[in-house]
Amino acid sequence: MTSSIIAGVAGVAATYAAVQNYNSVDDAYLISYTTSHRRFTPTSHSFSYPLTLALFKLDERCGGSRLFRESSTLWSLLRIDPRGYLTTSYNNLSILANLRQTLRDRGYGDSAAHSAYLMTMPTTLGLSNINPLSLYFCYDESGLPTLVIFEVHNTYGERSMYIIRDDESTRIQNSEYTHESYQPRSFFVSPMNDRKGFYKLQASVPYDGDALLQAAHPLPRPPKIRVTYYDDAEKLKFTANLTPDGDARAMTLRSVLRHLSTRPLNNLLTFMRILYQALYLHYFKKLAFFPKPNIGNTLNARANPTQTLDESGSLGFDTEPWLSSHARIAVERALSDAVQRRPDIKIIISYTDKLIPVSLIGEKSAARTLTLSVRAYDFYTQLLIAPNVDYALAVLGSRCEDLVRMNDEGLFREVVELACGAHQSRSTPATLIRTLRRSHARWTLKQSPAVKLDFDAQNAQAFAASWKNVGIALLTLIQLRLFAFAFTILGVKFKPGQTPWKPLDRLA
Repeated sequence: MTSSIIAGVAGVAATYAAVQNYNSVDDAYLISYTTSHRRFTPTSHSFSYPLTLALFKLDERCGGSRLFRESSTLWSLLRIDPRGYLTTSYNNLSILANLRQTLRDRGYGDSAAHSAYLMTMPTTLGLSNINPLSLYFCYDESGLPTLVIFEVHNTYGERSMYIIRDDESTRIQNSEYTHESYQPRSFFVSPMNDRKGFYKLQASVPYDGDALLQAAHPLPRPPKIRVTYYDDAEKLKFTANLTPDGDARAMTLRSVLRHLSTRPLNNLLTFMRILYQALYLHYFKKLAFFPKPNIGNTLNARANPTQTLDESGSLGFDTEPWLSSHARIAVERALSDAVQRRPDIKIIISYTDKLIPVSLIGEKSAARTLTLSVRAYDFYTQLLIAPNVDYALAVLGSRCEDLVRMNDEGLFREVVELACGAHQSRSTPATLIRTLRRSHARWTLKQSPAVKLDFDAQNAQAFAASWKNVGIALLTLIQLRLFAFAFTILGVKFKPGQTPWKPLDRLA
């Protein structure tokens, strides 16, 4: 009798699942992992915690099961949002299409990712979290491994990739890993470390040989991952491991419900765990913070070569902040006004994210060209609060904050002074924006009292003076002061000379 009731309930549940489209998903698996981290220098520290990752074959799953699918809009118990992966400029594509285009940008043919599996942390019940590490396992038409790709995200919303090609130099034998590669660090991951040094990346692939060509290929081997971080003196600094706790489980209603009932919060706690460990290292282990550098992206022809501070492994700028967007429009309008007065000048604005369109202000045939290479959207807000062109050149350029690089500082000075416009100098917005910039100069000088400047930081100009820009400048200053106030109250310590709101320290 009891068994009949259980069978009946199971039948009803199965029927409901089928009607509601909670069907099992082919070529998709759940794997339970333990991630462990160990720091060796400048202080010792270790921790570990459990998490559950999805391993699945990349395809067009947006119309699939409510159990698990790839979609930016459709709800499912577990979901992969394609906007959170790979090159930001291609986030309107599926992950597979984004992957292939991202590889094309780096000189790889489509055969490098004829098929691909992604291992990542899925969104749970519509609730997303930071995804520190995702792995792509790429295969050719013969089912042979071609690439292993590490996609790394930081808490600032930026993303980077490291590519391991399958060849004699990266394959390893008699090891729990199948591939190994040494890669220079090219991405800012944590405020506890700078970008110096290099990684040893190790991974095992879920399939090899002709397993993928079989009509019903076996369950994948749970990949094992290890990241070893060495500083620029080749001293071991940090290790991180992803160790599977068992076999891969097919993506069925039963396995998903088991995950939700036994590990419902583990993935959602990832950001809080990262934050806790950073605060513990800062306050109890006395590690000072490194500020985040301004980086764009580099389209390398092959797997990342040795990188300089002029390059980065970022996969593109994050979404342009609202305030920066309005500031950019204001700056472009002011520069356009200047060029109209001097039609022999044209301005080209490009970005270190090469997929952001280049802007041309002025006529193509103009004799003189000012080229601005923007390395962070903050350039626009910071230019609006810069008291004068001397300050902008000294602080916003490569000698200090490195928000922008230009081909001709003299021409930049001429354009900004033209944009100030004598007819604006006595207007109310011009008076207010000069007052705000003078206030910002005094505050900035107060933060670095020992620094001696070779220009007058308080000689405020009326660049881009308008009522709207007064509001943008005011909001930018409030944001900066609140940021400095909060970090000061919390007792956050940065590396000497690296406090974000003390740029003049970096000119000393």
